[in-house]
Amino acid sequence: MKKLSQLISLKSMTHMLMGILLFIFISSSAFGQIEKGSKLLGGNFHLSTDKSSDSDRMYRFNATPNLGIFLMDNFALGGAMTLRYFKSGEWSHVSLGIAPFFRYYFELSKSKEQDGLLRQQAGKTWLFLHAQPGFSWSQTRSTSDEKSSRDILGIGLGIGLTYFITDNIGIEGILSYNTEDFYLSFSGLVFNVGFQIYLPKGKKE
Repeated sequence: MKKLSQLISLKSMTHMLMGILLFIFISSSAFGQIEKGSKLLGGNFHLSTDKSSDSDRMYRFNATPNLGIFLMDNFALGGAMTLRYFKSGEWSHVSLGIAPFFRYYFELSKSKEQDGLLRQQAGKTWLFLHAQPGFSWSQTRSTSDEKSSRDILGIGLGIGLTYFITDNIGIEGILSYNTEDFYLSFSGLVFNVGFQIYLPKGKKE
């Protein structure tokens, strides 16, 4: 029952996030821009399974919804919420945290011209550098109901690509090196996929 309730909880949070992002996708029709004053809203996730050295199968699930603003052209600062679930053998680990992030974008393909203005993003590809330090609270529990709680400090450094499928929706993949100070002393490369909604800055009167 505990495993079922944990799974239902994770699915509920994932569905809620997807619903919010879908609503914004439907309601937003403006051109997304990677310029000062624009905003980005989205997230990425990672799901994996493999075997550890003691033959126990390990399961990992990470979800990171985020919100940011471009402080200058191509440079964004924002905040993210991190949700992580890990299970190996009789032990499971859940953490929830917050993390600021920094991104800098490099244009790899030129936008098409529309009405004399370079505004369209659809079909464009951008490369970005990503840095995300973070702090989170975690709980570790065993099948015999042993449990412990602690705080986690970590950082992730990565490089990614964003491809715009519409003028304001970008699909992204990011390869990052993450290191975290928790009971597994985890560090290594992680590949996440996700998408961002790029909301243009408000027009001046």
